[in-house]
Amino acid sequence: MDFDLSPEESALEERAREFAQRELEPRAAQADETGALAPEAVAALGREGFLGLLVPAEYGGAGSTMLGFAQALTQLAHACASTAALVALQNAVVADAILRAGSEEQKRQYLPRLARGELIGAYAFSEPDAGTSAESVHLAAEKVGDAYLLTGQKVFVAFGVQASLLVVMGRVGARGSIDERSPEGVTAFLVEPGPGVIRERTPTMGMRATGLSSLAFDRVRVPATQRLGAESGGVDVLRASIDGGRIAVAALAVGLADACRDHAVERARTRTQFGAVIGRFQAIQWLIADMATETEAARLLTQHAAAVYDAGSTAVDDLTESAATAKLTASETAVRAASHSMEVFGTWGYLAGTPVERYYRDAKATELLQGTTEMQKLVVARRLLEAAS
Repeated sequence: MDFDLSPEESALEERAREFAQRELEPRAAQADETGALAPEAVAALGREGFLGLLVPAEYGGAGSTMLGFAQALTQLAHACASTAALVALQNAVVADAILRAGSEEQKRQYLPRLARGELIGAYAFSEPDAGTSAESVHLAAEKVGDAYLLTGQKVFVAFGVQASLLVVMGRVGARGSIDERSPEGVTAFLVEPGPGVIRERTPTMGMRATGLSSLAFDRVRVPATQRLGAESGGVDVLRASIDGGRIAVAALAVGLADACRDHAVERARTRTQFGAVIGRFQAIQWLIADMATETEAARLLTQHAAAVYDAGSTAVDDLTESAATAKLTASETAVRAASHSMEVFGTWGYLAGTPVERYYRDAKATELLQGTTEMQKLVVARRLLEAAS
């Protein structure tokens, strides 16, 4: 499969690199410290079109390929993982869900505003007792006339603090105990949070500027026109966006690994010990070689998954396996690269506020986003076992 970038994809990657160096890198440490992205940085993302890369041109976006999007996301993550997470979520999850399941009216109402950054989207799925399982949704969606009343709690909502548009999973018509193996009643809604939605910030170890939060819904009225897809179609909405979301996380992780490697190389070239730069020591060279080779492998797997996505293959399982493989490999690579980079820096890399220390904390999040490492292994293993039967 050919991973050569088209002129448009190459130009997008270069534009993302320049933007990241100019707008994001100088603000990354402050964003981590304050736990919030600078409003001017978010505005610049919308102005430059990064919040609508995967939105078709007819809805005000750039209409990028997944491969071009992944390459751009890698460049953004090299400078600031939290910013890259916003771009990933806005494009590959929220906008994608509306594109796949939304009515024409919903697409025209929300996609242009998401692309311009006028709306910040978030995905409210996980609950205190419902995480990985798409069917384990307890938030009640009571049908009352031409509307639904949402009551319940969501947790681990990235950008939930500042989100102005939520994709919320609820369950319609549940009575008594819920069959957590059944998608019956699980339904997606587009919610513009207002009265009745209570937000509470959730402190995190890394990616602190993603504004992770819990959301409580107290009989929040949502018009039936805001239902995303059909009743009981929520699981399909969720699963349709998973593959693109995993590719986005993989690209983000590759960008983090790149940053870890680049900082380690620069440190090895300039730090002296025992009368020589430490880059001359075999132990340091091996760490750098591991970072370089593993990161390149993760990059190629991510590009492959993006290319499969762009090919529009009817073999959905091929895309699902490719996306899970890329996400699994890239996230584990980012964590190892951060650890190796910290070893190159020694105690200096462990000090709070240093880029390497931030990369280490941010990298761990990529093993959790869009499904844990263990879930990716299950996806890959099950696909192989089914193919062999």
